[in-house]
Amino acid sequence: PHLENFLEAHAYLHAFEVIDHMYSQLDGFYYEHASNTIKNFIRDLNVYYKRAIGGIENQDEVYQLITAHAMEKDASIFRDDYFYLLNHAFEDRYFARSLALAKQVIDSFDGKKAMEPKEEKNYEQWVLFYLRLLIRANNKKEIRILAMKNWKHINIRRFFTEYCATHDETKWLMNYIKEQIPFEKDPHSVYYD
Repeated sequence: PHLENFLEAHAYLHAFEVIDHMYSQLDGFYYEHASNTIKNFIRDLNVYYKRAIGGIENQDEVYQLITAHAMEKDASIFRDDYFYLLNHAFEDRYFARSLALAKQVIDSFDGKKAMEPKEEKNYEQWVLFYLRLLIRANNKKEIRILAMKNWKHINIRRFFTEYCATHDETKWLMNYIKEQIPFEKDPHSVYYD
């Protein structure tokens, strides 16, 4: 019963690759304009794979393909969608593998004194992906440590603040904010946001 979903998903994947290749030949303006079409393909893929994953034994090849796209050096505008696939479509069966992969990539950035803007964006996306995985694992301590370490990234601050508001961590966050001195002049503080 899962085969039909899987074949449909596989057909979508090939269609996505053709479209991605075709649009990448265009200049920046048209590529940005066309990106919604590609994003919709990826989101549709997620639905199909989620349905198919339970009945298909050998998903390794598909998982590796999505991982390869997420691992590309330049920060892709689609990387968040690949992360969404890795986090949700593959769920528990590949959860530990995704967790280890995200940690490995983040650790590879450690010790770098300066990053180029694209590299910085790449790093930020991997941290956000790792934070989402840690939330699924309910690892509050590691989430706090990672968020505090990356406080200078506005998207990570906002993500973490929202997480605290929805996961009973508001009291802890307020205490943390009180300790930030002088918060009025700090461009990386919650107050500043």
